[in-house]
Amino acid sequence: MSTREQAAQLPHRKFLERLITLSEGRTTLDGRLLPSARDFIEISAGISGLHFRYVVGLKRTRVELYIARPDATANKRIFDELESHKRKIEADFDGKLVWDRLEDSKSSRIAYPLLNGGSEGDEARWEMVQHAMIDAMSRLEKALRPFISRLRT
Repeated sequence: MSTREQAAQLPHRKFLERLITLSEGRTTLDGRLLPSARDFIEISAGISGLHFRYVVGLKRTRVELYIARPDATANKRIFDELESHKRKIEADFDGKLVWDRLEDSKSSRIAYPLLNGGSEGDEARWEMVQHAMIDAMSRLEKALRPFISRLRT
């Protein structure tokens, strides 16, 4: 990675490192978070290839379940199975999710975008954004966990 690319990622990394600290003890996912050199933190959902992610951009953030097993067909099958429970999942989440099958990709995702800020600009706002991300991740995990557990059987 070039020096320029590293410099561009510094705000993302700093944002994510603070997010990790704030999330400690607030979700069942904490303790397994490792800062990434990328724009996201990935946490295993307990099944190979399924990860909960905190994603940070310059102006917005999102939380998501990212489905990225080696087999594209398996990914789409998992996505379709979860989407078949969309009403219940969104009711338990208490909001609308973005169901992105990513037809031109091997992967798929179920996401909740937060448009209230990202790593750009005033660091004083970060904590408000990070708390919103942690709350959304907690709700996303809670809503999806029963259905992810069924995928194991």
